[in-house]
Amino acid sequence: MTQTALADLRVLEWSHRVTGQYTGKLLADLGAEVIKLEPPEGDATRREGPFPQDRPHPERSGLFAYLNTNKRGITLDVTTATGRALFVRLVQQVDVLIEDHPPQEVEALGLTYPALAQHHPRLVMTSITPFGQSGPRRSWRGSHLTSFHASGQGYLLPPGTRFPERPPVVAGVRAGDYQCAFGAAIATLGALLWRETSGQGQHVDLSEQEWGLNLNAITLARFFLDGFVESRQSQRYTFLGKLPCKDGYVVILTPEERHWWQLVEMMGRPGLGPGGEVRRRRQPPARRSPADGARRRVAARQEQARAP
Repeated sequence: MTQTALADLRVLEWSHRVTGQYTGKLLADLGAEVIKLEPPEGDATRREGPFPQDRPHPERSGLFAYLNTNKRGITLDVTTATGRALFVRLVQQVDVLIEDHPPQEVEALGLTYPALAQHHPRLVMTSITPFGQSGPRRSWRGSHLTSFHASGQGYLLPPGTRFPERPPVVAGVRAGDYQCAFGAAIATLGALLWRETSGQGQHVDLSEQEWGLNLNAITLARFFLDGFVESRQSQRYTFLGKLPCKDGYVVILTPEERHWWQLVEMMGRPGLGPGGEVRRRRQPPARRSPADGARRRVAARQEQARAP
């Protein structure tokens, strides 16, 4: 049997939003035993699509299936005294608790980290909320839309826009939620590493707004170093970027060479990939990709197709 990185780790996931569930999935995919806790009415993502033939069904949600592969599942009503007692017993048997509920809700149920740590001092509890466990906005509710824009990421989209009067756009497929889940998983592993040294658990407090802000590290560095304020108009990409399409515009980013090869393979244009016409051409000047000429030709043809 193949040995996995987190084979000896047991996780209880008490999450109802994408970020918390994807954090649990990342740990499960690395071999952890993840136990998903659902309320009696089922997880909210069961009611979100896509669904086969667009027919909603709690057992057929593509989103729920994707977020919860490799997990075990139980149903528990933590709003009852019996449910909370069972919850505490479960916590005593795991290494990690992942939760993404509003702080005031967790406090009202008496399931805060200090309360649970009394029963399990080695517990690592990862709390994921839009604005963190402290501060003036800790009680604010939020969604991917609010935390993504509050982090400043939405302000920079779409990059290189020709329409500065239009409002910013949100990244598709809840990209901000998945990005934050990577941060939560990394922080959880860091707390587990600390536990190996200290013997004590920790409370990991992840603010989706703050994590999203960290993803703008280059933008922030430019501001603090030379006072430059990045915007949708000033942001440019070396390869591709915003391109016209049939019903508007699409932003395609290929920051690494392998991304371009994968794109042209998906497009069914292997001649633009490794070994094709682009690879056979002489290396362009410094800071230019071998595939850049092909990219420009693709963009030019699309611009020409839009012309009257």
